[in-house]
Amino acid sequence: MNNSSLLKYGRLLLFIPAILYTLLILFVITLYLMDGENGFMYGDYGSAWVMLQFKYPETAVSFAHSVRSNLITALGVGLYSLAIITFSFKNKDRWTWFALWILPAVLIEDVLFGIKKQTGFQYWFGGHILLAVLGLVVSFRSFFPRKTN
Repeated sequence: MNNSSLLKYGRLLLFIPAILYTLLILFVITLYLMDGENGFMYGDYGSAWVMLQFKYPETAVSFAHSVRSNLITALGVGLYSLAIITFSFKNKDRWTWFALWILPAVLIEDVLFGIKKQTGFQYWFGGHILLAVLGLVVSFRSFFPRKTN
């Protein structure tokens, strides 16, 4: 298989988890925005959120702000990955191959630290981690060809 087809398959394998991750984050942000003023926190944390909000209102507001910031950061990572895959990856700039390792790293972080109760999402993210890593491995020779004497 030549380097251009490896690059094409690598781009496709990377594009799938990047677009699905971005769409998932957009969906979660939309749910949180539709839920109103920190109402999503009650759905996620139940009575613990009510107690925190009652006893420590400033801490509750700060925590809700932190959750929103994490979602916006995740959206940024998804859009960043999509932009690199769409525009710079096909030019075989080596920095893009290294920069796209952020996608499997963020997915691994979400599985290890972000998703505790929803085991279905762990499997979903696990499959996308494999696709992202496989996309980077497949495209490796396009960016770093063997030296011929």
